[in-house]
Amino acid sequence: MKTTCTVAAAAAAAAAAATVVEGGAVHTTPLAETTDVVIIGNGPSALTLSYLLNGNWPYYRDDSHHPDEIIHARLNCEKDKSILETDFVDLCSGISGQSRNAVANLFDQLLHPSSVFGDVTDGLQSCVKWQAVPHKIPHLVLGPHPPGGAWQAMHGSKKALSFNNWLELPGLPVADWAARHGCCRTRLTENNASRLPLVAWKAYYRDYPVQMGLQDSLRTGYQVLSVRNLTLPANDQETGEPGGTTMAVPSEEGALEVSTTTHPWEIKGVRFAADGESEVFVIRAKKVVLATGTAESPKKLSIAGEYKPWTGHTYDDLHNFVTDNVDEETADHLGGSKRCWCRVVIVGSGLTAADAVITALTAGCHVYHAFDPKHTILSQLSERLYPEYAAIWKLMSGERPANSAFCGYYTPFANGRIIKITNDHQVQVENSKGVNICLSAVDYVAVLIGSSPNLTYVQSEIVRHLPIKAGQPLDAKRNPIAIDQYTHESVYQTGLYALGPLAGDNYVRFIPGGAVAVAKSLFDSIDAR
Repeated sequence: MKTTCTVAAAAAAAAAAATVVEGGAVHTTPLAETTDVVIIGNGPSALTLSYLLNGNWPYYRDDSHHPDEIIHARLNCEKDKSILETDFVDLCSGISGQSRNAVANLFDQLLHPSSVFGDVTDGLQSCVKWQAVPHKIPHLVLGPHPPGGAWQAMHGSKKALSFNNWLELPGLPVADWAARHGCCRTRLTENNASRLPLVAWKAYYRDYPVQMGLQDSLRTGYQVLSVRNLTLPANDQETGEPGGTTMAVPSEEGALEVSTTTHPWEIKGVRFAADGESEVFVIRAKKVVLATGTAESPKKLSIAGEYKPWTGHTYDDLHNFVTDNVDEETADHLGGSKRCWCRVVIVGSGLTAADAVITALTAGCHVYHAFDPKHTILSQLSERLYPEYAAIWKLMSGERPANSAFCGYYTPFANGRIIKITNDHQVQVENSKGVNICLSAVDYVAVLIGSSPNLTYVQSEIVRHLPIKAGQPLDAKRNPIAIDQYTHESVYQTGLYALGPLAGDNYVRFIPGGAVAVAKSLFDSIDAR
């Protein structure tokens, strides 16, 4: 059995947990632990926070002179004090940026001054140094996948969207890490605008806990099924629904003798080992940090015929289809190049949809692309820095990009809408003028319109109040978790924090600031040792 699993599979394993066998014996005792903080998720957000809680704090560099004179004056007078110990309300005053969160904008400017005060290629260095301190907070980082979270599921042949210094995590410059793996350190150091492929970043995030000494806090293969605050009623008083996903965890053996007052949070789930063994775990904690991102639940069109063997909702679905349908017989006639002559419909306006279009066109497919030109970032990307996406934007605008490697055909449906997908491989599209067009002999449909957070494991009494617009679906861009700007603690539930996309920060460059905000709050409220 693989260490990764679906929630349904994990729930089934939890139900059968009483029959977990080890060495021929049947054990009913759950794996029980107690800690101060549990971080759910093990992507960049969780890894950054773990680094901070492990006693690594940010300081204003002695040789720094930030381009913003106000920020420089505020930090330069207290260089012996960690930025984590400053008053964030005062420090963030007057600072704006692309994040909706104040501390994220502050640290974006400190770590990447070039992105705000210059060109990304001008080489302005980070104004932050990370320094070990004696203060630490016991914590656990839980995730079903290897470190890196959703990054480990991304296809490795593409280049990352963000520049290298925007994706690196505290304490481990990507240039230093890459040099250890045979990459050209000089090139990476001199050109902040270079973009490593995803396969490199998958390795970087997987290696980060090892390089930073975080392994003792990492719990890989842990599928969380239930997060409950035991000070709240077990059942929702208004609807009668369970307060969270329930699990039959034996209570007569292995029960945690922990006060609900000091450790009000209970986290349950299933641990999957590499050898196929599984066991229930239960953890009690003082605080919980949600850092699971949004990649688990792709959004749907909710139209007739959306679920067919020849439809998919992820980039990998489309990539695998193209790979599996290349025409081997034509390779000899095309100088060894393999082509996929399929007719593909791609729905979506974002970068994932653009990646799918690139893959399909490069393979020789005829692509029908339905998109909303008002909701795409492609029009904002520099052709110099992002030539591949600029080429797709030209196609979407009705132009043919020069020097294109595309060998397929492209038909745009700007403001087009998919109406129905039929069993006989027909797709009905409504164009911008409201005219229905039937596309025949379609081989594959890729619906790539984003993804939504999956917090079904959180107590229902809590989760429905978490978004900014309480009671409405949680959305990383339009309706993230409502948090305090300077602590990232939920405005609804004390002791519950949100990081990364769940808090509205969808790019890694904004994660360090959010993690510092959480760490400051935790160090202020928990006796660090």
